[in-house]
Amino acid sequence: MAAVGRGLLSVDVENLAMKSVGTSTGWLASLRAEQFGHDPTLFLLASPRAPEVLAPLDEREVGQWIDSLRERPEVSALLDAPSSNPGEHCVSVALRTDAEGRYAASVESLSEAARSTVPPTYRISIGGVPAVEVAIAKEMGAERSHLLPIIAGALAAVLLLLYRSPALVLGALLAPLAGVFLLDGLQGLLGLSVDPVSALLGPSVLTVGVASSVHVLERYKRSLREQVPKALASEQAVRQLRLPLLLTVATTVAGFMGLLTSPIPAVKRFGLLASAGIVIVVLITLLCLPSLLRLLHRPTVQDRQPVAEPGVGRFLPTRRAAILILGVSAFLGLAGSLFLAGNRVDSDPIHVLSADSLARRDSIRIARQLGGSEIFELLLPPGGPPTPIASIQLAAKVSNLDGVVGPAGPPRTSAQGYQLLTFLLAPRGSAAREALFARSEALASESGWIGAGATGLSVRVARDSNDLVRGQRRGILLTLAALWCVMSVGFRSPWLGLLGLLPNVLPLVILQGSMGAVGRPLTVASSMIGAVMLGLVVDDTIHLLHAYRKAAGTARQRVAEALDAVWRPIVITTVVLCTGFSATLLGELSATREFGALAAATLILAILADLLLLPALLVWARPRLTQLQSGASTCIENASTTS
Repeated sequence: MAAVGRGLLSVDVENLAMKSVGTSTGWLASLRAEQFGHDPTLFLLASPRAPEVLAPLDEREVGQWIDSLRERPEVSALLDAPSSNPGEHCVSVALRTDAEGRYAASVESLSEAARSTVPPTYRISIGGVPAVEVAIAKEMGAERSHLLPIIAGALAAVLLLLYRSPALVLGALLAPLAGVFLLDGLQGLLGLSVDPVSALLGPSVLTVGVASSVHVLERYKRSLREQVPKALASEQAVRQLRLPLLLTVATTVAGFMGLLTSPIPAVKRFGLLASAGIVIVVLITLLCLPSLLRLLHRPTVQDRQPVAEPGVGRFLPTRRAAILILGVSAFLGLAGSLFLAGNRVDSDPIHVLSADSLARRDSIRIARQLGGSEIFELLLPPGGPPTPIASIQLAAKVSNLDGVVGPAGPPRTSAQGYQLLTFLLAPRGSAAREALFARSEALASESGWIGAGATGLSVRVARDSNDLVRGQRRGILLTLAALWCVMSVGFRSPWLGLLGLLPNVLPLVILQGSMGAVGRPLTVASSMIGAVMLGLVVDDTIHLLHAYRKAAGTARQRVAEALDAVWRPIVITTVVLCTGFSATLLGELSATREFGALAAATLILAILADLLLLPALLVWARPRLTQLQSGASTCIENASTTS
């Protein structure tokens, strides 16, 4: 069934899943389509290869070429667009779509026809949001086919270097690869297409799954060194790690579920599918890895020999050092929190494409000649000013706004009395454009069109990006609450749950605060990092706290024993996770590369927090919290006795 589902898996060429649902932006887009149909705009620019020798015959041929395009079935309307260079010819094309608004087939066939029939003395550039989104889907499909094998190869190389045993490498990779295969099949059977967000599913599930397997392998190897028989060692490893692994599954799922607050269907799907993938992988690991180890692994003499591992617990900070670590962490957290307010959203589909992408180069060339290669529309409801000249005056006001090149077509009126004004946008980021759209709506309202709204593909990209970030901030708060509940219940201590959150929140605050400090805007990828990584980086904290609860002695002795027990697996899993996510830097799309880079940076900060901040909290703050808890209980008992 999984193989059948994989065969049914397709690519969301128009990126429909990246469009918001249930928002005012989505409602306006539906209203616009209801009144005027689906007709996204494409720009075609024909530039003479040698302007200095341009002949009248060439001009006549390019005119005939434009007339032939006007008659094509993919074209709903074709308008001349002014160009600043002599001899150049630019047209804007309103594309025909199917009933669902899909336009990829029209973009592909019209582009092929335009390139094959343009006069040989001209070169053609094709741009606009439809062309860019189709190009993104193509690059995403190509990237998806080769990126996952690269990540699997990188993980295998790291594991082979660490364990020097092909059997252990296979054991670590088999369950995650099977989980990714089953997840792809599930997507296909459910009729879900691959989009720029779900393209990150495979790398994420594979990497996290391998990290879970590493914990089992490390416990298995420890049992072998303690002279436990192989069969018993494999079962013992799973049995001893069952609780922390289930807790890590719960926290990872809690992190992914934080994405459900997003208005973007693709992001919600990512949260649900990633959660399902992690559950599948961990279940396969718990059920199958012991058998694989018994069948495939042949312990050597070296595997059985005790290894004098460095006791990292002896490097626990003194009380003064712990206070210093806590003070530095508090300072970094406060500084990051202050700079978080400076975070802004800036998403541009053109910049998602690789630098050598033809669609990117063409769109930039058209924007350079026309002043822009994207449009936005102003939808005016019935009941506005009765004079026909009022809409013309409004169009003139909007055209004078910074960021608007000018009108991109004549005003249109629907049978129900709605009017549509179209404008050419100058290249800008989504933050500047959102302000522009709001100002154009305000001008329409001031002119008498109450309820007027900006719409179009460019409007959806800009406003959906901002809605996504706002949704993720809510999602992070829900994720934090869920993580605290899971750890508090799992460890039977709300104080341990609270202490476990701090070293995992700090890396995210520092990272996103740093982005605000240097003025780097948030994108779809970077806005997802918070909720996703919270559920991942907390895994190492759980393993450390689990070992701490099992240890005996004073707080300092328990922390030292816990560090000695888990420092190696949590360091190795961090190396594995960083390797997997860093391999995405080889991807074509900037969103994929940015996601991988930010994930790796978060993991590095998180392991430092687990090895430095968490021990300091447990050594210095934990006894004080226990005293507070005991004092509170005593007060309650005294009050009850008195009453």
